[in-house]
Amino acid sequence: MSNGSRRSCAITIWTERMTPSVSVIVANRGRAWSLSLTLQALKRQRHIKPEIIVVSDAPAPRDLSVHWLRHDEANVATARNAGLMASTGQIIAFCDDDAVPEPSWLSQLLAGFDTDEVGAVGGPVLGPDGVREQWGEMGFDRRGRDTPDGPFRKLNGTNMALRRKAITAIGGFDPRFAYYLDETDMLLRLHDAGWRTRWIPSAVVHHATRSNAIRGAGTTVAGFTQLGRSVAAFARSHSPDCSQAEDMVRDQRRRLLRLHDLGLLSGHGVAARLKALKGALKKASDPAPDRADIPASVAGPADPRPDSIRVAIAPRILSRRSARRLARDLSLHGFEVTVITQIWLNRPLCVKWHPDGYFHHRGGVFRAGNRWPRWSAMLEREVARTAPLRDYTHLILSNRRGDAFVLKLERPTVAKISYRMDRKWQIVRKFDTTSAIDALQH
Repeated sequence: MSNGSRRSCAITIWTERMTPSVSVIVANRGRAWSLSLTLQALKRQRHIKPEIIVVSDAPAPRDLSVHWLRHDEANVATARNAGLMASTGQIIAFCDDDAVPEPSWLSQLLAGFDTDEVGAVGGPVLGPDGVREQWGEMGFDRRGRDTPDGPFRKLNGTNMALRRKAITAIGGFDPRFAYYLDETDMLLRLHDAGWRTRWIPSAVVHHATRSNAIRGAGTTVAGFTQLGRSVAAFARSHSPDCSQAEDMVRDQRRRLLRLHDLGLLSGHGVAARLKALKGALKKASDPAPDRADIPASVAGPADPRPDSIRVAIAPRILSRRSARRLARDLSLHGFEVTVITQIWLNRPLCVKWHPDGYFHHRGGVFRAGNRWPRWSAMLEREVARTAPLRDYTHLILSNRRGDAFVLKLERPTVAKISYRMDRKWQIVRKFDTTSAIDALQH
């Protein structure tokens, strides 16, 4: 047997019989509130207990379950390199401080590392409403432009995992890319080194899309200066014979004028940002610096997290407050909880992570696209839509008197994505937490 065959067999055994150690790196800067929601979701990952590393400009809180690194420089590449050097996992995942991953996120990403050649795995990112896709499967070319038919697969730093051997071999992230094109440069170097990139559609992250130095109302002149530096550095490293300065200036001018039309940016502000961008693009980029010295993994296979009961709670209007209180208590007891509330209005569906530790789905029965505006039909469709991600084991329904029915669900069949309810059900008076826990566990 050749060496390549032996490596493939070893990886197959590793993914099927053992859970690799996982580190999750979150780069944070000035987003304490959204970061707290991100950490909540990471601590509730299904089947996996990850090492969580936060690289932040804020002082460390009193949370011993998180490895906190102080990093004052406004540079996402150096922040991620600092997290890489402090991490110990065999697989290293990345998530933004304004994003919330699904409970199955890490498990789905790990499933993508099924062969020895896979060095990076990523998945889709949902927008602020938690329903529509913000970033899907996309490619890119040597000029760094995103194209559906690009020769290289694009991954987003909000939802991405790397094999430690792969990122160590290329020396981490390039610090010249303080913001923008940092993941694109890294993925292109991975490809040139012989590593493969994989896309997992079921590894989903919710992204709130906060404003930053080059996006939204919080744009700054310094941010556009760094944007131009990143484009110049990418061109020097990967496409020295091509210039994308004109395309970049045209795209950013269109975005800035849109902010101006909305009253979020003055004409002087538009001109100052475009001037900073053009000036940075004209300057010669610095050569590629020395790569980061990332240590080898020091952690072995991780102990898997025990499987949890996954509950969907669907209250009527008069019992929504009691249902949210029950969801909070179940989350504190280690249950994986989803709350689905509907009102008799034309309101679009919105999915948010609640600070009490559960996903909250809110929408109107008469929203667009509903042919049959019935409460039961809407609930059935929403449970079926989210079943592949949440994998519910129980459903808690309420009646018009405010009592709850706890029903056990069977797994959906392959031919039809629908749940069948067990004939055995129990009544929980007024959404009582103790009675609900007893019914769910027995």
